[in-house]
Parts: sequence; structure tokens; C-alpha cells
Amino acid sequence: MEGKGHNLWLKVTAALSAVAFGLCLWMAVATFSGAGMPGCSASGGCGSALSSRWAMVLGVIPVSALAAGLYLVLTAILAVLALDAAKGREKLLWAAATILSGAIAGSAAWFLGVLAFELHTLCIFCLAAHVAGLSAAAGVLLLGARLNPAGRRTAAFFCGIALAGCLAALQLGGIGGDSRRGGTTRDPLPYAALDCTPCIGNPDAEHVLELLFDYRCSHCRDLHPLIREVVERSGGRLAVLLCPTPLSTACNPYVRATVDLYKGSCELAQIALAIWKVDKDIFTIFDDWLFACEEDAWTPREPEEAMRYASSLVGEERLREALSDATVRQSIALYCELFGRTFSSGGGGIPRIICGSGWIMPEATDADGLEAELSEAFGLGLDHDRL
Repeated sequence: MEGKGHNLWLKVTAALSAVAFGLCLWMAVATFSGAGMPGCSASGGCGSALSSRWAMVLGVIPVSALAAGLYLVLTAILAVLALDAAKGREKLLWAAATILSGAIAGSAAWFLGVLAFELHTLCIFCLAAHVAGLSAAAGVLLLGARLNPAGRRTAAFFCGIALAGCLAALQLGGIGGDSRRGGTTRDPLPYAALDCTPCIGNPDAEHVLELLFDYRCSHCRDLHPLIREVVERSGGRLAVLLCPTPLSTACNPYVRATVDLYKGSCELAQIALAIWKVDKDIFTIFDDWLFACEEDAWTPREPEEAMRYASSLVGEERLREALSDATVRQSIALYCELFGRTFSSGGGGIPRIICGSGWIMPEATDADGLEAELSEAFGLGLDHDRL
């Protein structure tokens, strides 16, 4: 019975490893293609995790692809052991499985920490893969105890931990990679119309960038004040076109999600652009209000609330007249096209900043960092202006 029970749990452990392999392979394909994961938004959760720099190693290799390879090897080892096909190599195979288990445990700890403390988000698919992988690792440690002494198992396990530490060191050091996610497009990108798009700074400035953002996106809210500060610092050399780009499936055909996590963002974008058409000065007031905190916390505005406030600023009749203008929806369609064209270049996150045919998804948390990112990505030299 002990032998049968041991073999049963060995098969269960192999199955858990296979589940983790499938999930990681799925995420690797999503990272390569930029297609996203079902039910995940482009700016939060799995979308944010899979489009961040932490999803890559050396700037080109998806971490999920490495994990898929690791789980594939572990699954194969466990399958060989479960089928009694090791032919006297059981100790060697269990040692290899233990090393892989240490790598799994160390990598899970690292990436769970990144999700919690760096990205501040929750990725359901990542968590599911880690749970399945950690369960398989625990199974390996328990089932291999009868063939390998504790000292050998401990050494093998910490060897795997060391491998995970090397991965973390590569990511922290940014060796061979870029701290930004971005790229360039082969064909020229359409340009947002100056007369229909809100602008920070002088639209005749030397450098005019386009910012794609969503009024229900927390990352976009964090970037908003930094953009204004960088424009003010530029001394008239820089302007930024504010392109409200809804991540709602209701009006953005490039967002792939089974659940509309940004419901209402289409209406918020339309109201904001309508305000701009009516009164450009009042737009700044409305734009700030959409991203304003209440009681030290920010909650996205609802369309009904935004309509009431916008009507109080410019009058209901003028607002509805502007909303009926075809250029409002045409502008949003153009911004969504910009999102789709840059999305296909290798990342699904937002906010993103476009300059010519190049684009980045900035990760800066202050104006100095944003200046440095823009200068490095687009050759603007903004971070040198104040030296």
C-alpha cells in the first residue's frame, strides 16, 4: 500500500507541475503576442504584470517562458519516476527534481514580492501558477525524502534557491535589457488632431508627445501630475497631447477582455473632450477633478457624476451640443487606433507616451525620473536642461 500510495502522490505532484507548465506557457504566449489574458485589463492585474519589465529577463526573454521550461522538465522527471522508468537513476532524478523545487520556491517568493511591493497589483494567472508550482515543489520534497538523506536534499534545494537568486539579480541589474517597456512601429503612426485634442504646453513646441491614458486607470492618475511638471520644467520646449484612450471593450476594439473592467471610461473620455471643445481653460479644472482624491483615496468617477459636474461648469446645453459633435468620437477612435498599433509592437500596458513612431510605457515615480525616461527614449535632452 505504501508503494501504491507513494506512486499516487507522485502522479498528483506531476499533474500539479503540468498545470503550472500550462499556465506559464499560456502567459508566455500572451507576453510574446501582446494579446493579453482573458478577463485581465491592460493596465492592472495580469495585464500590468505581463507588460512590466519584471516579466522579462535580459529584455527579450519572458520570465513565464523560462518558468514553462522549468515546469516541463520537472513534469517529465516526475512522469519517468511515476512510470518506474528511471532504471536505477532514481537518486539522480530526485536530486534534479529537488534543485528544480528550490528554483520554484525562490522564484515564487521573488515574483510574489514584485507583485505586492513593486507593481502593487494582483495577477490571478500568476498566483495560480505559483500555487500549483509550490504545491508540486512541496510534493517533491516530501516524496523524495526516502531516497535522499536530509543533508543532500537541503543542499540540492538551496542550489535551486541560488538559481532563483541569479534570476532576481539579472532583473535588478537590468543586464542586457531596458527598464522601460516600449518599441517602435514599422509604419508611421497617425497623429492626433491638435484642434480636437487637449494639450499641456504650447502645441507649437519643439517636441510634441502624445499621452494615451484612461480616466479609470490608477497608473494613469499617478503619471498625470508628473507630465504637467515636466512640461513646465521644459521652458516651452515640450508639449503633451492628452489622448483619453478608453480601455473599455464598449469602444476600444483592441482591448481583449471577457469582462469590461473599465466600464464607463468611454463616456468619461467623451465628456472630457466635449469640455475641451467648449472651453479649454475649464478642461483643466475638469481633468484635475477626474483624477482628484477624496479623503486621501482615489476612486474613478462614474459617467453620471461626471455629466453633472461638467454641466455645472459649462452648461448642460453647450455640453450636449459638444458631445454630439462627430469629432469627439472620431478622436477617441484615433486614440484607440494608436493604442492598437503600439499594442501589437510588444506590450499591452497603459499609460503610454508616443513620439513619432516610437513609444514607451513610463515607470517613473517622480518628475526627474520621467524626464530621464523621455530623454533616453526619444533623445529629447530634457534632463539636461536644468543642469
